[in-house]
Amino acid sequence: LTSGLTPFTPKTDLVLTLANGEHVTIFAGQPSGSVTTNYTDAQITNQASIADSITGVFSGGEYEQLLTTGTTSVPVVYAPTVAVGNNVALPEDTQEVFQFTATPVSAGSHVTQVVVSGLTGWSVDTSTATVNGATVTATFDSGGGVLTFSISGAAAGTAETVSVAMTPPLNTDVDASISMTATAAQGATTATSAATPGTIYVDA
Repeated sequence: LTSGLTPFTPKTDLVLTLANGEHVTIFAGQPSGSVTTNYTDAQITNQASIADSITGVFSGGEYEQLLTTGTTSVPVVYAPTVAVGNNVALPEDTQEVFQFTATPVSAGSHVTQVVVSGLTGWSVDTSTATVNGATVTATFDSGGGVLTFSISGAAAGTAETVSVAMTPPLNTDVDASISMTATAAQGATTATSAATPGTIYVDA
């Protein structure tokens, strides 16, 4: 709420009706209110954003003039896809560089994180981590076998390929069954993909 008086807060709860039929409450003594809405995939498929506005006062307060103008638009961010790169095999007891590629589905979103699980017993040289056209920091939880790439400065709508040097457990040719997720963001809105399976083959 804004006015020529500062501060300006309602003396009783003010309930406003939104264009989507929901209500948002500005509680007594507070300058603003909010409401959270959960949408199903079917409701937001192929939408770039969701817009809403105030249509009127549902209850509370008496005002000489209360203007409820403007529309709020929130971007819809679809979870990116993620896959292991072309190099999916290495000889036993050797170090190789592996790549993981995350691709935004929403044109206005950018990749912020790639997480690879299932690397228990592996060694990862996080200092070798690179990414195309952005900045990356890699961390590795050796106990849990989880490799995390945190990406900043990625361009909107651009696939990001991260790479890092990894070594399988010593004296074993057991393949690694990995699980990958990727996160994309557009403004304050983020979306994380479901876990995508993959395999890194270790040859004897």
